[in-house]
Amino acid sequence: MTYPFQTDNVFYVPPQKPFCVYDLLGWRRIELCVQSTRLRLDPSAGPAVRQRAAQALKLARSLPQPIDMPSQEARMNEFLGQLPFSDSLPHSSPEFEKAFFPLRPTFWARLSQQPMESFFHEDYEETPLPDDSQSSTILTCMGAVAFNAIGQDECELPSAQPLRLSAPSHTRPARVLPLDPFEPLPLVREYCGCLGSSNQGELVTIDLRGQIPEACLAAVPIRRTGLVSYETLYMHLPLETETPPTRPFRRSQSRELAKALRAKGFQPERRMRRFSTWTRGGDVIQVYRDLPGKESESVPVLPSFCLAALADGSPNRAARHALLNEILGK
Repeated sequence: MTYPFQTDNVFYVPPQKPFCVYDLLGWRRIELCVQSTRLRLDPSAGPAVRQRAAQALKLARSLPQPIDMPSQEARMNEFLGQLPFSDSLPHSSPEFEKAFFPLRPTFWARLSQQPMESFFHEDYEETPLPDDSQSSTILTCMGAVAFNAIGQDECELPSAQPLRLSAPSHTRPARVLPLDPFEPLPLVREYCGCLGSSNQGELVTIDLRGQIPEACLAAVPIRRTGLVSYETLYMHLPLETETPPTRPFRRSQSRELAKALRAKGFQPERRMRRFSTWTRGGDVIQVYRDLPGKESESVPVLPSFCLAALADGSPNRAARHALLNEILGK
């Protein structure tokens, strides 16, 4: 887990807001309150981190361009002095991982001298430090300490010395909420699916084809300490693609789709320029058109797609998949 694990799937989280994952398979919104957390390092990792820091400074001295080494050494010492070494926090349940069950995300994290990925300094909030005596560990994960003030060098932490994410014991670091079948996804505002980014801290489990991807990757700022150190959380979320509740369609098929829905007894419930809902008893179908895509991937407009939100009032994925098959055929 070194620099090849970087990603441009960056999710800026506004102050006092959670990082939200819209899980279309489970028809739920998973909220992670990352800004109330803090990364901690096991003290046994100290020697390896300091040794790698010395190597980073040695490499800086060998660079052909002139560098203010006294300034860089002072900056490195300040960074090392700010690293949050602690082994005294009690463990609680793995709140972040539990929130995604039955999905099984992998988390990792970095402590760095500068913002990671394409984040800016202002993307990291300088939140108050949680009190150790009133905090507990909610996640242990792989991680690294990055010395990126000059070049790109980092100390990968052994699996026996993981990073720990802590949160105040009185807070609720993660929660799961059902999605409203009559409200549009944040996709109507920005493309925040697989290979996308968000300036509102929202990730939707959909790809640029209007389908469920095999996995979503995300980088999220946690917090910073002055201009000295930055904490970043990464997530890899594998997804099941066998029974998707979505079905893309061509824009020219819009009338055909409406005809198929009416033929099966559905009636339009809500209509907007890019979004509409159709209902039949406890069945709810969402239809999306002309959504923002991602120009850097040569998909400036997301394909139109329909999404089975509920089947007979239930978010059961297999039933929702079967509902789409009933309407549109296999």
